[in-house]
Amino acid sequence: MAKLIGRILVIDEDRDVSRFLRLKLDEDLYEVLTAGDPEEGIRMVKKKRPDVVFIDLGMTPRRRLEAVRRIKNVDESIGVVVTTGAGCIDTAKRVMRLGVLDCITKPLDAEILRRLIMTQ
Repeated sequence: MAKLIGRILVIDEDRDVSRFLRLKLDEDLYEVLTAGDPEEGIRMVKKKRPDVVFIDLGMTPRRRLEAVRRIKNVDESIGVVVTTGAGCIDTAKRVMRLGVLDCITKPLDAEILRRLIMTQ
């Protein structure tokens, strides 16, 4: 069995997105964990200490932005990437102040995600 090169957590209510990321990133020897909501995600961050977290802003961006703050409070070195179905321009201004790696819009592109992970 090949050695894993990192741990990624996906926080997204859309199970199809989580499955897509798991399929694409498992290929690259990452352990991919998933959480269906921010609270579950925070618990997993504390327990598993992922290298990178992808978090969808979804329908409740304020709650998700608070989750980003809490993730960074657990471990400042965790790379956080915000995903959203809407445009990122306004959101990016807010999340960049929180120390996220990037804000990307859906549909997600596996190659872009890989490049983001590699910069972490």
